[in-house]
Amino acid sequence: MSGFLSCVHLTALDLAVAHGARDKPAWIDPVLLVLKERGLEHERMNLLDPFLELTLVRRGRGAVAVARVAGKEPKYVVVQMVGRPQALSTDFEIANRTSEKVRYSLSGTVHTIDPGRSVRHTVCEPKMLAFLSAGSVAISGQYAAENGKVYMVSQKAGAVTIEAKVGEKEE
Repeated sequence: MSGFLSCVHLTALDLAVAHGARDKPAWIDPVLLVLKERGLEHERMNLLDPFLELTLVRRGRGAVAVARVAGKEPKYVVVQMVGRPQALSTDFEIANRTSEKVRYSLSGTVHTIDPGRSVRHTVCEPKMLAFLSAGSVAISGQYAAENGKVYMVSQKAGAVTIEAKVGEKEE
């Protein structure tokens, strides 16, 4: 639940799975499974304690949960960020300045952009961006998608280039 509090993209993906529009991801991060189990164990051991105080501090879109044992000299048990704040999302754009459709992959999902169009992506965590083709011309450009970047695909004298710029796209 905490992953969906501030990440619209993650919520949209989960709803698409629930409605049958997408398959459930086959790969689950083993680190997240360990964290989940440790969290459940922590709750079983500590949060059922009547002497434990819980505080939720909200700042912007995110929140921090603080649990501590009550008393004259309180002992902090856990401090946890709840949700992924929108401020930590990665927002970038891909601009197709060629006369052909451009195919690219964002973390394994293939997308197509029509000539002269741009598309903006907002993802919860940085993703790998790989350009595949512009029409029948193969492209080999791979990037770690960065916040605020515009990846401009252009074509001059038959050669396709990809430029990563910070800020607004050029017209």
